[in-house]
Amino acid sequence: MEAATGAGALRLAKLERPDLAILDGLPDLDGLAITGRLRADPATRSLPILFISRVSEGGTAQARALEGGADAWLPHPPDPEVVVATARALLRVSRAEATLHAHEARTRMLLEQVQEHAIFLLTPDARVASWNEGVRRALGYDEDEFIGLDARALFTPEDRVAGVPEQELATARATGVASDDRWMLRKDGTRLWASGATSALRDHGDQLAGYAKVLRDLTETKRAQDALRDSQHRLQIAVSTARLGSWDHDPSTGAVTWLPGTAALFGQPEGAFAGTADAFLDLIHPDDRTRVREAILTPDLEAERGLEFRVLRADGAVAWIYGTSQAQPESPGRIARVVGVGIDVTEQKMSQERVQLAAKMQAVGQLAGGIAHEINNQIMALMGFTEFLGTSLPAEDARQNDLAEVTKAAKRVAFITRQLLAFSRQEMRQITTFTPNTVLSGMEGLLQRVLGSDFACLLELDPRVDAVEMDPAQFEGIILNLALNARDAMPRGGRLTISTGALQMDDALQQTHESVEIPLGRYVRITINDTGHGMDEATRQRAFEPFFTTKPVGQGTGLGLASVYGVVKQSNGFIWLESAPGRGTTVHIDLPVAQADAVPADAPSPGHDHQAGAGTVLLVEDENNLRDVLSRMLVQEGFRVHAVSDAATALAALADRPRPDVVLTDLVMPGMSGWEFGQGLARTMPDLPLVYMTGYAEEEVIRRGLYQPGATLLRKPFTAPELAATLRDARLTARRP
Repeated sequence: MEAATGAGALRLAKLERPDLAILDGLPDLDGLAITGRLRADPATRSLPILFISRVSEGGTAQARALEGGADAWLPHPPDPEVVVATARALLRVSRAEATLHAHEARTRMLLEQVQEHAIFLLTPDARVASWNEGVRRALGYDEDEFIGLDARALFTPEDRVAGVPEQELATARATGVASDDRWMLRKDGTRLWASGATSALRDHGDQLAGYAKVLRDLTETKRAQDALRDSQHRLQIAVSTARLGSWDHDPSTGAVTWLPGTAALFGQPEGAFAGTADAFLDLIHPDDRTRVREAILTPDLEAERGLEFRVLRADGAVAWIYGTSQAQPESPGRIARVVGVGIDVTEQKMSQERVQLAAKMQAVGQLAGGIAHEINNQIMALMGFTEFLGTSLPAEDARQNDLAEVTKAAKRVAFITRQLLAFSRQEMRQITTFTPNTVLSGMEGLLQRVLGSDFACLLELDPRVDAVEMDPAQFEGIILNLALNARDAMPRGGRLTISTGALQMDDALQQTHESVEIPLGRYVRITINDTGHGMDEATRQRAFEPFFTTKPVGQGTGLGLASVYGVVKQSNGFIWLESAPGRGTTVHIDLPVAQADAVPADAPSPGHDHQAGAGTVLLVEDENNLRDVLSRMLVQEGFRVHAVSDAATALAALADRPRPDVVLTDLVMPGMSGWEFGQGLARTMPDLPLVYMTGYAEEEVIRRGLYQPGATLLRKPFTAPELAATLRDARLTARRP
């Protein structure tokens, strides 16, 4: 496209957004004026400019053009080939910069959220182009001193001499990514063991735009691994010296001699071992025999070798042994024997598996907490906007039914989210009063899905049962756990029946419960019966023992019934089971009836006057859609609202505006958290009512130091009446002397 005037050129540049501008003087504006206006307009600020002008006296034309904002200058009249080559070069540079900026924009939010990884971008010449908080944690650099740094400064002197930085970038360019673990340097010169990956970034024309580099500080992990290796070596020496279990293998004949103590290690009677390599392997678990043959019995003069393997004891039990072997040379190149030592590590192996399970459960819990936060926030918005839409439609409108179904589905998702948190132990224990029938009715669909289509789930609920006091989430966890156990006991399908009933424990009934001593009083009995294969008396007696399981290795932890037993006892209840082979299993749970003055959580709450206690609310919520929903809820409930997006704006509002009647703030926000904001207000305005809200599990915000029990907390999602009641209660509490 071409323009005959400066004004026309500016208009075309803004409307058409060309990839390159080639400027000369025009009748109404000279080239420098056009360049200045292009650079001043945000729409054309990044447009590459090739400036063409006549050589002025003193040779200052080029300097004036570049100082005025041009990217390149050519003398008039220009050589056409030079113009084309210069334009192509400017376009390549512009596209590379645009690609790098795009990569940086897409990853900036992720980079700032990743705290344990140093993640940053490099220009094609290995200069640092971005920064995240992980850089400060791992490498010690602040943003202003890290941007522009030559990335070679992060490598050790010996690696720089060996050309490792250049080799790493060359590999990334050739293959797309280069990764390794190596020692690197922090800002203060100390070394860290870093696990890193460097990826090449390319634009749409497959031109190199830069690199993305990810580092994680594994110094402590490496030290722990080194310490573990040293410990294992010392352990091997100690076992060999103590001769807890050892053997000699003659590779030439296949004979294996057990030294004293080895028979007990393998769980075999003394003198029963046949003394051959084949007999040795027959005692090894079939899945481990190949590894044992290669690592324990096969000669190797190069190094001592070891591994963990399973052995089959004479009593049928499976034990874990850590064994090592070392070849003993008779002469250069000839092996006389292979000496092996072993130690029973069954208990250590079980402990390790428990630790790994605990770590997995912790990871599941943290993941569940993060998922729940996002789900709860979105459900809050979904329910709010659905309610607003419903109030805007006539009551007889057929779409009201659709909105009711949307609301029902949203509440169901919120319920499932609570169950996820309870199962992962992310929910703090909250004792409330509820009727078991209500919770069981709400779980019916979930239980059917957990069991599967080849199972029948029946609820037989006595409407006369009273309320109980315990954590409803833990109650749900008990029922789910027992349902899962029942499903495993019915591999070909079956029927699960859950019933409730009122129980008055008196002297006569107490005498029939010889195995369980239940105090006199009123109880709610929950009975869970399955049509599974049942269990014998020995198994029934041990069913509630921690880590006892009848399932194969890797398919059960033995913690399910033990945790159920613990929760029931923690709630002052009683649990026992009846079972016999081929007759299924019945679990009885007796929970004491709640005190007479307790109000069930599922009972209707006292009504509130829609306008009673109305006042001004300072709302602090960082998510735009939630802020809108909450504002409209509050207005609907008769409150005046001043809504802001962060704590800093809220503090400014408190300084400049009339004091509100109550403050409602989210706990987790960018910058200053809601808890820090609220604690500051509690010191300066101690009589100002504060209500916190969050979509995270309570345990998560407590763990992160964002909340302490005792403060008023609303957990998302909640309804407008619940919100209004909480705010009014907070105001009433603040007014009490």
